[in-house]
Amino acid sequence: MLRAAVPVALVIAAFGGSRAVAQAPELVPLLNGLAERTQQYYDRFISIICTEDVVQQDLRFNLQPTGKPRTTVFELSVSSA
Repeated sequence: MLRAAVPVALVIAAFGGSRAVAQAPELVPLLNGLAERTQQYYDRFISIICTEDVVQQDLRFNLQPTGKPRTTVFELSVSSA
């Protein structure tokens, strides 16, 4: 949540701090919602696991297959460091 809070603080500071908050009170809930959604995105992103199936088939000159196709399965897992 800390990573998402830093951009929110920068945006609020760019608008003049508390003066901007007093002028636009709906901005704070909007930015808090944006920060939460960004954090949810990164939490989901760091836990991705997927598989990729690759089928390789040798072909003749006339594009007719020769032999059996070879299937290779790759697994990709992304985790936090």
